[in-house]
Amino acid sequence: MKASLFQNGPDSVKLRPMRSNWSHFFINLATALVVAGGLWVYLRPTAAAVRFEPQPSFGEISDVCRLMKARPHWWNALLDAERRWEAPPHLTLAIMWRESSFIADARPLKQGFFSFLPAQRLSSAYGYAQALDGTWAWYLRETTRKGARREAFADAADFIGWYLDRTRRDLALPFEEIFDHYAAYHQGHAGYARGGWRENPVVTTPARDVVRQAQIYERRMSDCMTGYAARQAPVETPAPRPRPPVGRAAAAL
Repeated sequence: MKASLFQNGPDSVKLRPMRSNWSHFFINLATALVVAGGLWVYLRPTAAAVRFEPQPSFGEISDVCRLMKARPHWWNALLDAERRWEAPPHLTLAIMWRESSFIADARPLKQGFFSFLPAQRLSSAYGYAQALDGTWAWYLRETTRKGARREAFADAADFIGWYLDRTRRDLALPFEEIFDHYAAYHQGHAGYARGGWRENPVVTTPARDVVRQAQIYERRMSDCMTGYAARQAPVETPAPRPRPPVGRAAAAL
């Protein structure tokens, strides 16, 4: 015999509990959202592929002379950045080597909890120089290079030169202090000034790599790039010439 809704007469009605029905509803809703998110990730329309300059071969990356011969426009871009910001090409190139391995559209890895849900980038770093969105906007404001792109080698080289020059002026770091220059590039000026990075191998290890690679680049560029060693040598300030005598001293002569 089925249980009646009217247990104690028609004036005291007790409805069946609805908790289980709500639980099923939320479970079904969550399942539907997860499935929809997965379908969106795999079936969403993608933008047309943008053609970037291909990454240099391992042999070209290992031998900077071979790299500059294969891509002379890169050498010209490094020289342009040097003329504008006085940043040594071997230092600019070493930072780019460490930051992106010369991959035009390099980005940080994604981090997510589930493989079927959209993951977030660890930072907004992008391009040859791995410039952050905020730092790149700062560069564009200061240099008025409105059309500059982070995936263009010449623009990335100019950005690194600009940042190295800002570091030299703001933190009083000469370009010869490669280790500290990379630390300031990695941590930002405020992070460098705080000094906590000195005990952080995430900063110090790549900084040592950049020092070593910059030294290799400088030696090889001196071998194959005409006049490179002479241009990178410290320029001695000439002694002031004596002023010519004037007045009575000149008449006495």
